[in-house]
Amino acid sequence: MAKPNFYDSVMEGLTGEIEKISDSLSDEFKGSAPFNKVRVPKKKLLEAYLNLDSVEKQAFMSRYGQEALVFFGELDAEVFKEVNNGRSSLG
Repeated sequence: MAKPNFYDSVMEGLTGEIEKISDSLSDEFKGSAPFNKVRVPKKKLLEAYLNLDSVEKQAFMSRYGQEALVFFGELDAEVFKEVNNGRSSLG
């Protein structure tokens, strides 16, 4: 009786897992174009952020949680850099 090929059995298991993950991602992004995004210029993004009031920020945080907090922190850092570099044309 021949020994089972260890490499083939490992590859079969990995391939099965990759297919499951691929199917899951496919279902998650069905009907959308996740890589076809429009880039917003940094100045426009920062101006929009500065125009958000506390209610709007709270709405983002309640919907996106920690991700919103991290993003707001990054935007705050960008605003700080722009202002301290003396080249700010932000409103």
